[in-house]
Amino acid sequence: MRPMRSPLMAGPILALVAAGCTLAPLETPSPTPLPSASATPTPSAIPTATATASGPAVPDQGSIPTFVGGERISTTIAGLRVRDQPGTDTRVITDLLPFDAELEVVMGPIVADDLGWYLVSDADADAPDFEEGWVVAGFDPEASLRSTGQIADDSPVVISLAQVGDADFGPIDIPDERHIIRWVAADPEGVRCQFSIFLTAGSDAPIPAIRSPVSGAVIGGILQSSFFVGQPSLRGQLFLTAETDCAWTLAVMREGPPEPVPTP
Repeated sequence: MRPMRSPLMAGPILALVAAGCTLAPLETPSPTPLPSASATPTPSAIPTATATASGPAVPDQGSIPTFVGGERISTTIAGLRVRDQPGTDTRVITDLLPFDAELEVVMGPIVADDLGWYLVSDADADAPDFEEGWVVAGFDPEASLRSTGQIADDSPVVISLAQVGDADFGPIDIPDERHIIRWVAADPEGVRCQFSIFLTAGSDAPIPAIRSPVSGAVIGGILQSSFFVGQPSLRGQLFLTAETDCAWTLAVMREGPPEPVPTP
């Protein structure tokens, strides 16, 4: 069994702003805008931003708060925006969240515009209502998101992971084909990087699952359950390997039950 490397799970941002290309192995689905945690990985450090001649230094990226998929969190400020993708220039889905609005983490963080972003779903009965979107986390000790100390019992997230560069994780329990992998990746150098994910069952050879170039912006996609239908050996305790020079986050998620077929 290969050793398990710690994933990068850093957390939210002190700001009042918030923020696809999916590629299943050997086939190219349409890009999907990205909008999942029972396991609690140990965070690794995100590179620290430094000052440049054209502007001041931003806070240490390693101080982004750490959350896991399925964790219930809440806002610490009023006016936080929910966006369709990570980044301060992306489309606003919900404007504006109130103080102490409850959210559920899907995956993250991913760094865009020197801010850490989490994909979250709406877990609050009060308005405003939305399904899911990206929010900035802020920096400790004055983060814009905080944990409630709870994990949602009904979360579809098996595990959420985040990292910069290569990594190994596992074992991850995928008992059947009704699972998907949602992912986003960004080029930390602003030039071009390659994002590749492999899945391995036991001592079998690794099977390519996701492969995509990343250039110019944060992109993401979904590895659909049809991939697992076509790979019956990928069941049970699996290992996930990332071979990449990108910054990335992903969530392994249980797919919902199939839609009932109407009776003629």
